[in-house]
Amino acid sequence: ILVVGPPFMQHNNINRLWGIPEDADKQTRRLSGLLSLSCKDLGVAYIPLGNLAKVSDLDGVHYPLSEQPIIANAMAAKIKELV
Repeated sequence: ILVVGPPFMQHNNINRLWGIPEDADKQTRRLSGLLSLSCKDLGVAYIPLGNLAKVSDLDGVHYPLSEQPIIANAMAAKIKELV
């Protein structure tokens, strides 16, 4: 099992329309920390993706194409470590 942490969302005018709260960054960072602790307690692998890749300035939620190599390398390294 490999759990991948959430992106650290950034509230902006675009995602405000989607209902993303103003403290989305704080909430997603907290969630990442809780997932990390839970995975450690359960002996499950975890990648804190929010610490590694930055969300798009456009929507503040999704990862842009420029971050895909970072994500792919982190996933590949973790999978190699687990196998």
